[in-house]
Amino acid sequence: MAMRRCRILLSLLLGLVALAAPAAHAATDPGAITAGALAGVMALQRDDGLFTDPTGRLVGSGGLPTLAFGALHADDDDAAARLSLARATLARGSGATVILRWPLAMIAADELSALPSADRTELRGRIASWATLHAAGIADRCYRQASCFNNYKLADAVLNLELARSGVRSATPGTRLHDPVALRRRALAWLEGALPAAAPATATVMVPGRHAEPATILSDPGTLPLAYAALCTAWAVRATALAAPAAAPRLRLLTRRALWGLVGVAAPDGEISWSGRGQDQVWSLAATRYAAAAGNRQFASSDPVLAARLRRLADVELDALAGRLHDGALQVLPAGNDQLSGLDHYYSAVGSTGLALTWLELARDALPDPSAPRLALPSEIDRASFSDPARSGLLARRVGATWMGLRLRRVHSFDPRDDFGLARVLRRGADGWHEQRPERPAPAGKQRAPGAGPLLVQGGRQYWPAATAWRPIAGGVELSGAWHARDGRSRPARWRVTASAAGVALGTACARGSAVQVTEWLPRRGRLERGERFAARAGYRVRASTPLTLRPLATRYANARQPSLAGVRVVVACRRPWTILRWSGGAVATG
Repeated sequence: MAMRRCRILLSLLLGLVALAAPAAHAATDPGAITAGALAGVMALQRDDGLFTDPTGRLVGSGGLPTLAFGALHADDDDAAARLSLARATLARGSGATVILRWPLAMIAADELSALPSADRTELRGRIASWATLHAAGIADRCYRQASCFNNYKLADAVLNLELARSGVRSATPGTRLHDPVALRRRALAWLEGALPAAAPATATVMVPGRHAEPATILSDPGTLPLAYAALCTAWAVRATALAAPAAAPRLRLLTRRALWGLVGVAAPDGEISWSGRGQDQVWSLAATRYAAAAGNRQFASSDPVLAARLRRLADVELDALAGRLHDGALQVLPAGNDQLSGLDHYYSAVGSTGLALTWLELARDALPDPSAPRLALPSEIDRASFSDPARSGLLARRVGATWMGLRLRRVHSFDPRDDFGLARVLRRGADGWHEQRPERPAPAGKQRAPGAGPLLVQGGRQYWPAATAWRPIAGGVELSGAWHARDGRSRPARWRVTASAAGVALGTACARGSAVQVTEWLPRRGRLERGERFAARAGYRVRASTPLTLRPLATRYANARQPSLAGVRVVVACRRPWTILRWSGGAVATG
C-alpha cells in the first residue's frame, strides 16, 4: 500500500512538471460568465416572454426551463431581474422535450423558495402531471424504443432521478410521480444495464510514464459527436451524484471511463466538440466544466490521477468560457452571436445559452477546493494520445508544440465534420494556440459533402480512405487501412501525419499515374493565392510535394469560427515513395 501511494505521488509530481500550458487566469470569475449569459438573453427577451433570437427566429414559445434554472440559481445582485426572467419563461410552458424539462425538476427540488407561492403551487402541479414525454424531431423515434440509445434516453433517466427527490407526488396512475420510489428504481436499473452496454470501453488514453487508461466516448450512436459526448458524460456524472455509490457500481465505472474519454479528447484550448455536429457549441464547454468539477469530487479517492486531470480540465474550460464573453454577452460560437452561419440549423442562440447556463450553475456548486491537485491534460503532454479506432474512429495526439485531432473514417455523407482526416490541428506559439488548418464546415443544405480527403484517384475511380489501426512515429502518427471505391474495390493504404515548425503534413504512398485529392475550406477573406505547389488565403497555406491543380467550389460553407468559407478542390499527382501535403498558418484560436 505504501508503494502504491508513492507511485501515485510520483505520478502527480511528474504531471505537474509536464503542465506546459498556462494556468487558468486568476481573475476569471465563474459568476461573471453566468452574468454575461443572463445579460445576453435578457437583452433579447420581449414583453411577452419570447426571445428575438440572433438566428432570426422567435424562440421560447413553449418555455425554456434551462434559462429559468440558471436565473433562479445564480447569486448576483440583480435578483429581481433574474426572477422576472425565470417567471416569464416558465409562464410560457415546460419546454417541448425531456431535456428542457430536466431543469424544471431541479427547480422543483432546489429552487422553489425563490418563486412566489402561487408559482410554486402551479409548478408542482405541472410536474406531477407528467407521464410520457418526447424528444426533438427524428430523435423521438429512438427515444420511444426500449432497445435504442440516444442522449434523450440518458436525460430522461436523470430527469427521473431529479423528480424522485423533488418531494412532489401525484395521485394519478400512469404519471411519473405516482410512485417516486418505483420511478427511481427503474431509472437506476436502466443506468446500470442499458447505458453501460451502449458505451463499451474501446478507447485508450496513453500518457508517457503511465499505464494505459481504458476510456469510452459516451455519445449518440453512429456518428458519436463529441459535443454530445460532453453532454452525455455530464449527465452520467450527475446521475452518479444522485445515485448512492453502492446502488450503481456499473454506472460509476462507466462514468469513470467516459471522464477519461473527455480528458483524452480535450484540445489544449478547451475545445471538446472538434468532431461531429454541435461544433464549438458553448454548452459543450459548460457541460465539460461540470463533468470535470463534479467528477473530480467523485473520483478524488478512487482515481486521484483522473481527479487531478479533471481539475485541470475544469480550469481550461473556464478559460475557454471566459473567452466567449464579448460585448457583455456569452457567445454561442467563437465567431460570435452575430455570425451564426456555422450553427447547426436546429439550434437557437438563446436555447444554447440556456443549456450552457444550467451546466455553469451546476458546476459552480460542484467545483472542488481551489487548491486541489492538478495534472496536465494529455493534449498538454508531448507524445500523449487518445485513440479509439474500433468504435468512434477518433485519434488525438500531442507532438512537440502541436496537437492534432484526427478522424479515421467518414461516417456521414452530408457532414464534412464527420469525414476522414485532420479535423483540428493547433500549434503553440508565443501568443497562444494557432489553427494550422480551418475546422471542417457544417453541412451546406442537404447536398452530399465533397470528400475532405485525401481521396485516391486511380483508373477513373475515386477511392475513399478508412483507417483501422495506427502507431506512433517520430513527429506524429502512421495510420493503416484501405482505400475503398463505391463499387466495392479496395486498395491497402498507409498515411503518415507529422508535425513540425513548418506545419502539419499528411503523406501517403500511391502509385505513379494516380492522384491524391483533398478539399480545403479557406476563409473568404482576401484573394486566393496560388503557385505551382501551393495555395494560400487569409493566412492559411497548403503546400504539396508535387505540382497541384486547384478548382474552386461554388457552394458557400461556414464553421463555428469562420462564418464564410470557400471550398477548393486540390489535386496532387502521386510520386514515389510518398506524396505529401502540408498545412500551416492560421489565426490565434481564441474562444
